[in-house]
Amino acid sequence: MTLMGDERTLRADSWRRFVRAATPYAHVEIRDGVPRMIPARTVLDCARQLHPRDGLAIADGALRSGKVSYADLLAMRRFQRRWPGVTRSNDILMLADGRRENWLESASAWAAHRWGMPIGVPQVNVLDPDGRLVGRPDALWAEEGVVGEADGVQKYLLDGATPDAVQARLDQEKVREEGFTELGLQVVRWAPRDAIDGDEIQSRFMAVADRSGRVQAQFMCSCCDRPLADCAVEEHLRGWRRLLTEEFARKVW
Repeated sequence: MTLMGDERTLRADSWRRFVRAATPYAHVEIRDGVPRMIPARTVLDCARQLHPRDGLAIADGALRSGKVSYADLLAMRRFQRRWPGVTRSNDILMLADGRRENWLESASAWAAHRWGMPIGVPQVNVLDPDGRLVGRPDALWAEEGVVGEADGVQKYLLDGATPDAVQARLDQEKVREEGFTELGLQVVRWAPRDAIDGDEIQSRFMAVADRSGRVQAQFMCSCCDRPLADCAVEEHLRGWRRLLTEEFARKVW
């Protein structure tokens, strides 16, 4: 919680944390009579205070829902440029991508980054040479010929969670994975616990990254249904990351 004009920063209870910070009126909005921070301020505050995997999940979710834009986040990062812990937000801003669909995908992206892996592209439609959809993995590393699947338990507890329904889901996943491998792609899978540390994701990725065969797949962006190389979101993200890299290098933050 951010205190406005209060000198005290500590309270006796253990479940709340209070900090003081400059709060322009433009950073506050009123909903149902209750003041709260605007989304961009909340994203940056969380990026400074929370574990980076959670901060990234919040940034991804805010972008996915349309509550913030990259320009909003950049402006707020510049506003907070001298605040304690603000440099913790740098990598989060660099990785933020609203195409990720849930916390697990965001946490996995942070874990992969922490271990020096390239940034995977989320939710890419993989087609065979005839244009038939094979599947949409959670992450794609096109240059390495690898697709990644973050397997949360909810993925298999659908349709009432009957044994037959779970088995049908597993069979579908098996067929989909075979479709990827037939196109020359390697498949890496991980569970939520693997996204906490990330070493298993990295080791599995490195084990297959140099084993992909001749990839015959077509990659189409799920956000615009265009070839990945022509995706406007991908182009924007490349420009966004270049901008951040240049600004961080100048140490103006």
